[in-house]
Amino acid sequence: MNGQDWKFKHHTKFQPLVGFYFQSLENSNKTIPEISAQQEFEARYKTKLKTFVALRSVVNPHEKKRRRVWLNQAYVAFNKNNFYGKIGKQIVKWGDLTGLSVMDMANVYDYYDFLRTDDEALGSWGIETKLSLKKWQFQFRVIPLKSYSRLYFENNRWIRLPHNFEGPNDLVFTAEFNELNKQHPSSSVSYGANISYENDDFEITFNGYSGTNDIPQRVPQLSAPNLTEKVISYDLNLRYHRLNIASIAFSKLLGEYSLWSEVSFINNQRLDELAILTPDNYWGFTVGIDRVFIFENPEKQLKVLIQYLKNFTNDEVEYTVNDLDHVLDHALLMDFSYQFNYAWKASLRSVSNLSSFSQNISTSLTYKMTEKFHLSCQTGFLFGQSNHFFGYYQDNSRLFLTMKYHL
Repeated sequence: MNGQDWKFKHHTKFQPLVGFYFQSLENSNKTIPEISAQQEFEARYKTKLKTFVALRSVVNPHEKKRRRVWLNQAYVAFNKNNFYGKIGKQIVKWGDLTGLSVMDMANVYDYYDFLRTDDEALGSWGIETKLSLKKWQFQFRVIPLKSYSRLYFENNRWIRLPHNFEGPNDLVFTAEFNELNKQHPSSSVSYGANISYENDDFEITFNGYSGTNDIPQRVPQLSAPNLTEKVISYDLNLRYHRLNIASIAFSKLLGEYSLWSEVSFINNQRLDELAILTPDNYWGFTVGIDRVFIFENPEKQLKVLIQYLKNFTNDEVEYTVNDLDHVLDHALLMDFSYQFNYAWKASLRSVSNLSSFSQNISTSLTYKMTEKFHLSCQTGFLFGQSNHFFGYYQDNSRLFLTMKYHL
């Protein structure tokens, strides 16, 4: 519906998905059928005002906590001369690099599957402002009501709870999970700001973030054992903590290539041997290059991205496979996307850990039958040494078949 000044839009998307795992875990399903839907409502007044609402729903026959209907976005955005503002529930992407940025550690997701987060970003209530002054841009965000990422602990392939505990005299007790206890820091408000300067083919950006790390540290709390049945029940304590990030990002056009880099400092926390939160401070560096290849045939297109990531951590600290903030401490990412024509598109992503020689390779093939109906097939292969996330969870290699229908 279009008026002289107002424009209205409504969009609905259905997405049936079936996932097949190559290997199964005890008490886990070999398939994960699921249907998700999203409804979007948008109203615009000229170029000055925009209201947007997005409702999401998921139906999953195996995971009760996954089944829900929620308001994922509901915001008002306005534009006046050089000033832009947005207030309400919105998806916030803290990093602005072409590739992966350390600022993305603050993004909020639904982690039903740790490696499939493209459509799983969650909205947070907050305020965003931007001010553009010629070559300078200033941006500020505040999230007063923190929305934490959703984690699934029971019957989850990516979060493996203990199956047993070793007691005295070589006795082995069966572990029995009881409940989750969450401990949050005194302040959960998140702030973010950046200042960027752009001059022709060069841009530099100063970023800062202070908030809560919503990937918690986990501590099991044991209860008195049942000696007769050799069972120990336990609670799982989730300790959320503050996260502060400062970074400087650079980008430069080199002919048809785009070169970019980021230097960062991360002030995080982790659990020591005594289950006490201690500082986990380290420096990060990344550099990447990308290019879009245009062919004579306008239907064909090739996108290439290569990125190297390195974190300079404390050598005395030994991180475990479940320290998710350190999965990419020394990694090489390669991303390729090729569009054969307007109907067919293929992509390949490789993420390699260069310290333990573990790897994740993801592929996808998409067929656009019509403008409204798309079919896609995605695979994910994990392999390598068991002391790294990719190798430890290699039995999560899988195949996904997805249909998308846009009303």
